[in-house]
Formats: sequence, C-alpha cells, structure tokens
Amino acid sequence: MASNHTTSARGFYEVLGSEPFQRGYEDVRRGLPPSYDAYETVREQTRYERGRLFSSVDSAKGKTLRVCTDTVDRFKAARDRKEVV
Repeated sequence: MASNHTTSARGFYEVLGSEPFQRGYEDVRRGLPPSYDAYETVREQTRYERGRLFSSVDSAKGKTLRVCTDTVDRFKAARDRKEVV
C-alpha cells in the first residue's frame, strides 16, 4: 500500500496501472518534457509525477510498463531507497 497527505491508501497495482502513471512513465521513456498541468486533480497529477520518477530509476527495457509482481517489487525498492515518494 502507498499513501501520502493528499490520498488515502491505494494498492500498488492500482497506482502503477493508472493512466496518469503510465503516461508519466512513457513520457520519460520517449524523452518528452514534463507536463506539469497534465491533470486537473492532485491524485492524477501525483500519479503522473510518480510515473516520471519511476521511469527515471527503472532499469526495465521498453517504453511501456507491464505491471506485474516484478514491477511492484522494483517500485517498492525505489520507494524504500527514497527515489520515488
């Protein structure tokens, strides 16, 4: 589970599989600049930013993220290293 001051607890699969997270992840993989106003809600914008952060520390190949147990484990490890908050 993950949470911060603006959201309630969410499952990792829900966060990693969300459209905003996937878009942020893909934007970094494609070399696109950040879209700071991509979403209207704090939750969606936060997921977008987390996707960008995770993409910058994730060593997986490819532009799209397959959400599986390995992805969740890599995300948790990045979180534990304070690379993704």
